[in-house]
Amino acid sequence: MKKTFYYLALLMMVGTFVFGISSCGNDDEPKPNPQIENPDTPTNEPEVVFSEENPLMYVAEFSVNKRGNGFVKNHNLPSPQALENMDDAEVGYYNFQEAQALFEDGTHPFLANYYLPSRDQWRSLAPEALLIVGSRKFNNIQTAQVGETNPQKYKSDYLVTKEGDNTVLYSLRFKGTKWLSAWRYSYEGAAHKKQMRIQCIGLKEVGDKKFEDFANKSFFIKNKAHITERIFPAYGAFENNETEISGLGGSGLSFSSTYDNYDNGNGFYFLFSQDLIIVRKAILKGCYLSVRPFKKQP
Repeated sequence: MKKTFYYLALLMMVGTFVFGISSCGNDDEPKPNPQIENPDTPTNEPEVVFSEENPLMYVAEFSVNKRGNGFVKNHNLPSPQALENMDDAEVGYYNFQEAQALFEDGTHPFLANYYLPSRDQWRSLAPEALLIVGSRKFNNIQTAQVGETNPQKYKSDYLVTKEGDNTVLYSLRFKGTKWLSAWRYSYEGAAHKKQMRIQCIGLKEVGDKKFEDFANKSFFIKNKAHITERIFPAYGAFENNETEISGLGGSGLSFSSTYDNYDNGNGFYFLFSQDLIIVRKAILKGCYLSVRPFKKQP
């Protein structure tokens, strides 16, 4: 698309959303530690109580395929010939009207229990705008909608860090609500084959635990049984009459159902790349994106 669409969101971000964000041994015989010698000794450390519900569980595990008759079966990126090759294993790219029609015309029974998420529903996964660069800690307040509940404002804490070659974002989100949860976002994969791995653990009670107790890889490894995970491949996007997919392997984009003014092409979408995760508005008329549905609540 002459690369304009892929860079549009990045240009919109400039200057707007930047967040500033020993032990020594000796020769003396070691003294017994009662906490180690007697593992049954009670401690005052409060227990974390986990929730079986969290916002990420309402997101479909895969995107809609190219034929519109099911979901893709894996998280592989499409081949360079994806725009010409009709293959069920390839992800589908749809314009806004086509994306809406998947859920409205009744001819796609596999989507009967799904819907195209709104701007605020996408914000249950990602803030309106986050730059994930450097290493820093920050917080924010925003409005989001979990599943089909009513939108509400909530507070979140964030930490951006590096783990090996991957940029990782940790968050404690939905503070003060029933959707309190710990999150981990990892932009990972080989060059030109990137994906965003999002993990979420629902929390009922956290005692006097601090944000730092949840914002680390060890917490997620220790509590992997409680993790909900979704992987978002970097599917990119393209415009009418283009034969190449812009951003393929580097950025991922998905439609929302929210349009300010379709005649002017102003719509909201979810986007991630190496440096950001956002739910923003852009000129989407004539653009083709992947479709990641959300599940209806029971």
